[in-house]
Amino acid sequence: MNQKTFRISTMALAGAAWLAAPIARATLTVGAQTGAAYHAPNLSGPGSGALSSSAKPALVFGGYVGMSVLGIGTEAGLHFQERKYKLKPLPGTNAYNTTVIDFQLKLNVPYVAFGAGPFVGFVTGDYGPTRNGVDAGLLGSVRLGIPVLPTLSLTAEGRYLWGFADMRGGLLNEKTREWQAMLGVEFNIL
Repeated sequence: MNQKTFRISTMALAGAAWLAAPIARATLTVGAQTGAAYHAPNLSGPGSGALSSSAKPALVFGGYVGMSVLGIGTEAGLHFQERKYKLKPLPGTNAYNTTVIDFQLKLNVPYVAFGAGPFVGFVTGDYGPTRNGVDAGLLGSVRLGIPVLPTLSLTAEGRYLWGFADMRGGLLNEKTREWQAMLGVEFNIL
């Protein structure tokens, strides 16, 4: 092996170790987030007729605790949000508050985390028609983390919630379909 080949091999190995270092260790993280939720429910049933829904931006905020080993981990989150949408052609905007608890399995690669898992939402305030008190479904997420200090990262996350529960009941069935875009901070405890 000549000196040039040795130098390139050493640089490649050092680069691979640098990329793998965040994956190879155990981590414990705590994060806080805020952003916007876009709730456009799926409408069905005999009462849906000519109705359609359009999303209205609403505030979402909350936090999470996560742990991972070798890049695979779990995360538990708690988010508070208002869900706003318009039923066309009806007048006014429908809105209600929800507290969402979620659990995700995460795949962490440097700077990016992919997640999926179940969520449960509890209606905590209702400003529209009578609602079922519990929502449940699946969510998927992608989070980008930019380290600014060894134990602090700025994050940007996109999430999609796909609800199974009928949130309205009666002649009009309403199931959660929601996009969320959030910014936040993440602290690495370990």
